[in-house]
This record gives sequence, structure tokens and C-alpha cells, in this order.
Amino acid sequence: MRTSTKLGLGLLAGVGVSYAARSWLRGRRRIELPGRVVVITGAANGLGLLVAREAARRGARLALVDQDGEGVDRAARELVGEGAPEALAVPIDVADRDAVEAMMAGVVGRFGRVDVLINNAALMMVAPLESVTLDDLRRVLGVNFWGGVYCTLAALPHMRAQGGGRIGNVVSIGGRIAPPHMLPYSAAKFAFSGFTKGIQSELADENILVTGFYPAMIRTGGHTHALIKGDREAEYAWFAAGDVTPITASSAHAAAVRFLQAICDGDPEAPVSAAARLGPIVEAIAPGWFAELNALVERSLPRAETALQRRGPAVPGSQIPGRIPEFLSRLVPDRARPD
Repeated sequence: MRTSTKLGLGLLAGVGVSYAARSWLRGRRRIELPGRVVVITGAANGLGLLVAREAARRGARLALVDQDGEGVDRAARELVGEGAPEALAVPIDVADRDAVEAMMAGVVGRFGRVDVLINNAALMMVAPLESVTLDDLRRVLGVNFWGGVYCTLAALPHMRAQGGGRIGNVVSIGGRIAPPHMLPYSAAKFAFSGFTKGIQSELADENILVTGFYPAMIRTGGHTHALIKGDREAEYAWFAAGDVTPITASSAHAAAVRFLQAICDGDPEAPVSAAARLGPIVEAIAPGWFAELNALVERSLPRAETALQRRGPAVPGSQIPGRIPEFLSRLVPDRARPD
């Protein structure tokens, strides 16, 4: 037998053994959701609501957390109406540590435990550097980083006392590569990525398994909630187009199902789209070329001079009159809820 043939057979055997070992480990770690208590932040709409709906379909009892009080109340009523065993609405800002600790104590007081925590709450800001202030950075870091940290630290004592738990962190591709005009978001997500990877190894021995989710854009209509600064109409137009186009954005429902299943399986990371996998690989292999590509992309975005002329407070995308073309809007069949 030729050496190349032996190497090929050895490689196939190694892949088979690895796959079998991975499947066995997943089977040992896997949990089912009927009767379990799942806390989801940012649950009033978007990915959080879709994950909540899938968890409810699997029989979980839910605690829905969101700063939007009316939205999270409506989400809880909808899910109960659709058959969720229980859905508690908790209207708080996750950037408020005291409120987070009170929320977690209230959830445990109501349900007796917390089995799964999903840190999904996030603020998206789209703006050139010249329009970003220190207050913007603090505001986005407060939700996207500290919000996840506060919720995790509040849940850990309860998970330890009950012998284990699961934590799912929505980090996003923005925690691995830094696209232009999204500095506050990427800075916060890079920090959250480091936190996620750090607690994965530290908590594994306590049967608390942490799953990081690193998707690119997801078609949830998130562009309407993003905070826009600078040349607002132009910034909104480029971000909205990428947020709804199937080529650049993944199905929201499929993303929610994959993420929740990865949490139940105890996977360190949830499966993501090819685009989300490719970016970090290209940057790792050719960081210089990737930086050049990012710079080229930045040149195609609204210019800094225009942004300086229109500097002002951040405005949600839903308040900006310059809408994306109607035919692109029709490509969003799987939004969690229309605006």
C-alpha cells in the first residue's frame, strides 16, 4: 500500500474517531428544557424573542428581561398565548447592576432556580469615529459588556448551589473583527468575547458550561433599532442593506434554533454562517491584507467631513426617513416582530 494511501486512511480514521468522541461528549452533556428555567435578556424582540419562542416550544419556563417594559410584557403575553408553560416579564436595564441582582433574586424566588442564562441584550451603534463620544462608548459598553457580566455574576451563585447550569453569550462577529463605523459595538464585543472565553475554562469543572455565539448579521430587522450618528441617512442606508440581504445576513429563526441547541449540547461555540467563520480566518492568515480591505470598505462609507457637519445625538434607525429600498425589506421573512 502506498504511503499516500496510508496517510489518507489514517486521516479518515482520525476524523472518524474525533467525530465519535465529540458525539459521545455532546450526549453526556446534553440537557433537555422541559421544566427548566431560562433567563433571556434583550427578549422583547429580535433574536432574544426568537430564542425565547424556541425555548418555550421545548417546554422551558421563561424569564424575559428587557429595558422596553411594554415590549417585554407583550412578548410574555404572546408566548403564554402560544403555549409557553410560564413567561415572566422583567423590565430592567441590564447596565444597572443593582437592578440585575434584584432581577435574578426575583427569578429564583419565583421559579426556585435558574438553569440557563442567555445574555443577548445589546446596543448597536453605527457611526464614524468623528461622531463617537466617550459617553457613547460608556453607554454601549454598559449594556454590551457590563450587562452580560452583571447577569452572569448574579446567576453564578444560584447555578453553583444547584450543581450546574448553562450560559449562552451572544458575542457576534463584532467580537472577532472590527468593521468600520461600529467602534463602540466592536470594542464592547471584543471585551465580551474575552470574558466569554475566560469563564468557559474557569467554570467547566463546576458543571457550568458556557456557549459563545458569533454570528454575522441576522435578519431580525435590527437595523431599525440601531443607534445612528454622523450622516444618519447614509449610515442607515448601508447598515440596513447589509442587515436584511440574504447574502450578508442569516435567517433569524435558524440562528435562534442553532444557538439554543448549542447551549443545550454544552458546545463552546454555536454553529454560525460561512461568512462569520471566514472573516476571522482570513484576518488570522493575512492580517495585513485584511486591514487593507477594511480600509477600502471604510472609504466607501459616509465621509468624515459630512459626519462632522451633522454631528448630534444618536437616533434609532426607525426614526430615520431614508428607508432602504422596498424590495430589500421584502427579503426579511423571519423577523421576530414587525416594528
